[in-house]
Formats: sequence, structure tokens, C-alpha cells
Amino acid sequence: ENIQNTNIKLEQNHHEPLKLIENMKEMVLKACLPALDNLRK
Repeated sequence: ENIQNTNIKLEQNHHEPLKLIENMKEMVLKACLPALDNLRK
């Protein structure tokens, strides 16, 4: 579902694909970094 929603957003925003990709990267980093920090401890 999330992948489909992302694809729809990308199709709707052809003029802003890079901005969306950057936003997705930020979301992934914010989600993953705490988990990675916990693994290191």
C-alpha cells in the first residue's frame, strides 16, 4: 500500500521528484537511525 501511494504521489508530482526523493530519504533516515543506534549499543 505504501509503495502504491508513493508511486501515485510521484506520478502526480513530476515537477518535484527530487524533492519527494529527498523527503523519503529523510523519513527513512529518521526511522532507521534510532534502530541502528540501538543495535550498536
